Amino acid sequence: MSQDEIEQQTTEDMFREGLEQLDRGKNVKALKNLLLVIEEDLENVVALNKAGVAYARLGEVEGAEKCFVRAIIANPQYVPALSNLGNIYMDRGDYDRAIALYKKALKYDPDYAVAHNNIAAAYKSVGNISKQVEHFKKSQKLRLRGEDESEPGSDPGVDQWTRSRATSETDEAQQEEEETPSAWDELDSGRRRGCLGGLLGIIMIMALALIIV
Repeated sequence: MSQDEIEQQTTEDMFREGLEQLDRGKNVKALKNLLLVIEEDLENVVALNKAGVAYARLGEVEGAEKCFVRAIIANPQYVPALSNLGNIYMDRGDYDRAIALYKKALKYDPDYAVAHNNIAAAYKSVGNISKQVEHFKKSQKLRLRGEDESEPGSDPGVDQWTRSRATSETDEAQQEEEETPSAWDELDSGRRRGCLGGLLGIIMIMALALIIV
């Protein structure tokens, strides 16, 4: 798509196209459209969160983190971004912060199955098996009832950038984490980095202290 064609698109068109491209795994194209949407609307939490998903799939965790934090600054109760930011800390081995973010997501949406699923894996990592089983069972019940809600008009799985963190129970009460390997595209491009560069960097660092309480 040429620059002239991009300029002729409306923000709504770019937003819709970005979500569709992300759903099809076209992460570079999705990211370009989503960043253009964010330039027009700096507090579009869905676009920020989805841009974070695209960054993470492309292996750019720093950019993903900035997008998730900015989404939370714009809306502190936006559960997909809270859960996704928790996933970043989870992958870093910072389980306390990950659990705090998952708990906050569940405070605002107790029926968010993805966060129950993720916090179950976090509790497993810290050896709290009773909590692991509790939240894993909740996530499965919610999924079976179809009560796991994500962003309007999107597939429930699209908003989560990280691998599936489902856990399962064996007959001997041994819990194993079922992992679906990440499928981030190993692509290089000249795309903008860090969710509109270094904007709000200092604010974001200060905001993290307020987010994780």
